[in-house]
Amino acid sequence: MFARPRPDAGENRLLAALPPAVMKRLASGLEEVRLDEGRTLLDIDDRVGHAWFITGGVVSLLSATEDGDTIEVAMVGREGVVGLSGLARTDGSLFRAYVQIKGGALRVSTEALRAACRQGGELRELLFDYSQAMTSQVAQTMTCHLFHRLERRLARWLLMSHDRISSDTFVLTHESLAQTFGVSRSGVSSAAGALQKKDLVRYARGRITIRDRKGLEDAACECYQAISREMNRFLPPEVVSATDRVSRSQSQVLTDKSSDPE
Repeated sequence: MFARPRPDAGENRLLAALPPAVMKRLASGLEEVRLDEGRTLLDIDDRVGHAWFITGGVVSLLSATEDGDTIEVAMVGREGVVGLSGLARTDGSLFRAYVQIKGGALRVSTEALRAACRQGGELRELLFDYSQAMTSQVAQTMTCHLFHRLERRLARWLLMSHDRISSDTFVLTHESLAQTFGVSRSGVSSAAGALQKKDLVRYARGRITIRDRKGLEDAACECYQAISREMNRFLPPEVVSATDRVSRSQSQVLTDKSSDPE
């Protein structure tokens, strides 16, 4: 089975990229939350009252038709944040944010995030860069859905998920993958079966295991490299735990308050 060293599951690469002073301002408004698989963080047209800086797992951003058909336009893991559209004062969420693989997040109210952006240019610039990378991911993902075979699309999606979690094995149902790719469950079974025949993955009872990472990269379309390259362009490759930084920053906030004169 393929294995490689993994960074701590509590990381969020966006938060870890912030200067300590900016992180300190934001830390008091962050709340650690659990993300269970199948949970909908935002539905289409929902008011965006919070943002979630993902620290583990995978959240799919889905577009939907009036008939209820869905397709994934982007995914978010510990490199990113869900709910950023709330900063733009939109009427509601453009996508459904659905927890595909369970994990966790650091949640902050839209008002607190907006206030932090007003106080420091570094946070605002970082979130702008991230928004640009997400726009690129949406465009590349839709190109992938339009032009590439389902087997190659699935390989690309599994690689992106593998980059964002701390295990070679994760839970994925046929139903959730069918929603992700806008295909039937039988189509998902056929594509997963093709990858399994090549001994790249093992898929049984709703669990998928990456067995050959290099082989899976060869099986995927070029969209995997294109999306990864754009996201890694402005984020540091090695980060410290964001949850540790939040704890330290919150402790410092309390220390500062206790030392203030009455």
